[in-house]
Amino acid sequence: MMIYDRAELNSNMDCPYCCGKKVFANGCGGKGMKIVNKMLSYLPSSQLFHGACTLHDIVYSLVSVHAIGVRYPNGKVVYLRTRKDCDDIWYAEMKELCEEVKWFKGVMLWAAKRNYKIVRKKGKEFFKHDH
Repeated sequence: MMIYDRAELNSNMDCPYCCGKKVFANGCGGKGMKIVNKMLSYLPSSQLFHGACTLHDIVYSLVSVHAIGVRYPNGKVVYLRTRKDCDDIWYAEMKELCEEVKWFKGVMLWAAKRNYKIVRKKGKEFFKHDH
């Protein structure tokens, strides 16, 4: 199983499965949802969660092919084998990002939970290797 440092999983990541290609990551919404993605990009939650959402795009693509591990700076490794694992690491990162905000923390936590529920319900079609 390949283990990636968390910092490696960003929008500039080369695809380990397809030489010369980048892993798709737009940080907000699914590929092919241009109007929805544009509307979502204006929400404060999209700005706050951009890094976590980029991670989610990347792990959806990688894990749909092979299980991986994600190593955080504290040394902890999170193993991702399923779509739910990918959704759970994303949700955990969104909640962690909410700890950085002040007066609208409750709203951002609500948005994180809402995003998670929507993706758990409708994200299956995006759990695939894509460029």
